[in-house]
Amino acid sequence: MFAPADSGSRRLRTSQLNRDSRPAQPFGAHGGHKMQYYEIKMTVKGERSARRRGIVGSAAVYPRAVFATAIALGLSLLLEPLLGPDFSAVFLGAVALSAWRWGLRAGMLSALLSVPSLLLLFLPPHFTLTILSWAVFFRMLSFLATAALILWLIRMFMTAQRGLASSLEEVRTREERLRIALLKSPVTVFHQNEDLRYIWVVNPCPGHRSFPLLDKFGSDLF
Repeated sequence: MFAPADSGSRRLRTSQLNRDSRPAQPFGAHGGHKMQYYEIKMTVKGERSARRRGIVGSAAVYPRAVFATAIALGLSLLLEPLLGPDFSAVFLGAVALSAWRWGLRAGMLSALLSVPSLLLLFLPPHFTLTILSWAVFFRMLSFLATAALILWLIRMFMTAQRGLASSLEEVRTREERLRIALLKSPVTVFHQNEDLRYIWVVNPCPGHRSFPLLDKFGSDLF
């Protein structure tokens, strides 16, 4: 004769059956949230580090622009007997160098630092920042206009260079995708120039794989 099971043992068996009847979760499902949290944390940390490096890098270009302007000032003082009354070319060289090497902000800083240097040491009246004649005013205006033109040209060149690099990278990516797509394909793809010479061949026919096909005519192959 069996004793009836109490309510506690029934609840225990019921909960065990429910737990056993649950579908099995895939491998790594328990740690999915932890992995996602870790990936998000590492991404945020990497963005903060990159932002910090960008701030430090942008701040480091300003001393270099100051150094380039100081070099231009020293060369102007050293070559004063040879350069004559116009010393703006040396400072424009410093502006172009700063913008080319360290960015447009460095070039603008170099241009702004060149103005007091020219007014204090090379343009009359010396050792003052006051412009007392129209001739000095127009010379400074011409210097700033030339510096702005140099900065604009460098900016346009850098923009075109970045666009060209992006286009070349896109072309390489598309070519690599095409090469991977044709790697195991039985299709033969080729390209001919205006003289009908083969300049690009992918997956040549089995009978044409033993010799080079580039720079050949169709009549040389068939």
